[in-house]
Amino acid sequence: MFELIKRLAFFLLNVIVKFLLKRGIIFSRYYSAFGHQAWNLEHYSRSYQQIYGRSPKIISFQRSNFIPNRAMYQRHKEQGVLIFGSNSVLTKIFIAARTRYTEFQTPQNILSSPCQSLTYCRYSMDDIHVGTFVNEEASIAFPFSPLEERKSLPILKEYGLTKYQYVCFHDRSIQYKKRAPLEHQSQLRILRNNKFAKAQDTTHPAGESSKEWWFEVFKENRHDYARNTSLSYLYQAANFLHEQQIESIRVGKHPEQPAKPGTLIDYATLSNSDHGFSDLALFNYCKFFVGPNSGLWLLARSLNKPVCLINAFPWPWINVPFPSNSMVMPKKLWHVEDKKFLTIYDMAEMENRFHWKSFKRDEFYDQIKLEIIENSAEEIRYAVEEMNSRLDGDQSYPEYRVSKFLESYNIAKETNALFPSFFVEENPDIFPQSK
Repeated sequence: MFELIKRLAFFLLNVIVKFLLKRGIIFSRYYSAFGHQAWNLEHYSRSYQQIYGRSPKIISFQRSNFIPNRAMYQRHKEQGVLIFGSNSVLTKIFIAARTRYTEFQTPQNILSSPCQSLTYCRYSMDDIHVGTFVNEEASIAFPFSPLEERKSLPILKEYGLTKYQYVCFHDRSIQYKKRAPLEHQSQLRILRNNKFAKAQDTTHPAGESSKEWWFEVFKENRHDYARNTSLSYLYQAANFLHEQQIESIRVGKHPEQPAKPGTLIDYATLSNSDHGFSDLALFNYCKFFVGPNSGLWLLARSLNKPVCLINAFPWPWINVPFPSNSMVMPKKLWHVEDKKFLTIYDMAEMENRFHWKSFKRDEFYDQIKLEIIENSAEEIRYAVEEMNSRLDGDQSYPEYRVSKFLESYNIAKETNALFPSFFVEENPDIFPQSK
């Protein structure tokens, strides 16, 4: 009897949610990871605008008490997003309802009815078919206000920057993640003991308690190391830009070491918890962003900034689609037993062979027998040169479109992004049919 009442309650709740969806109100998760905080609401708003021709009102529910960027959180609230805390009864109802609803969703029915993914909004690998409108045609859902634009000018002046005449660089390390438990001990205690933790994240391994899982979130693992980018490999690109009278600024938090003097403006070393709005301002006025697939590139994407994604791993999965003014350069994968590089086709096929969550398990790397190799300093330098030249109107470079190399079953096949031409032409083992 109790189960029947629950079923009826969820059915009525789904009817109400879908009724409100058609009238301009969507319900979404407010994630505690920076990339999700930056991109998810932007993505939902643009997707809604594409389907219904107007911007939605968003009611959002915090995943935890931890907020990666307070300035962004405040901006969302000021621009009309209603956010409920993680301990709110309404948040718990949302989690339960969304979990039950998504049990019956598949990539097929989401694709056949796009509004399905806007019901109890959740960002997953099945949700990245965002298409040309979201990537290229939609305006920014949460743009800077005139007041924020005026507030940004002193920040740029502090670092000697001119609008659209500097590039943001990010070298990813695991320090941010390692510092998280120390900086957010109270939030971590809540997460470890939260009985709703399993429902809040689909990466929760079966049979593992939520307390054990939240501890694992902050544990060093091979997946994190595989996604990193070495700071020293960025210097060649920064030096090239300096010759073009374009400044380079290093963004991020908790770097492992300061930048070499005279290379990049080391904002990452100088920044602190009070710099939340500075992070946003620096991205809003940069010419483009260069970095690996960490949360920061999604901030650039949310502001419609061109992105030169380097050291993308695992590729492709969530690392595409991109607009036509952006580039992506995956890490190279050397098969230890076969003694050869995986081709770009092999790398695309991995989406068909493996689930992306497999890469979060350390033992998986022993099974696939792959050595993961960073993009070289030279490859990054020439990717940045091409990116800068293209944005200045130079059309002399050959075009190697990512979509040409993605197989039909690839879940992220809708993209107008390019591979850097130097990377393609200097790696014929990886791009065997490029010439």
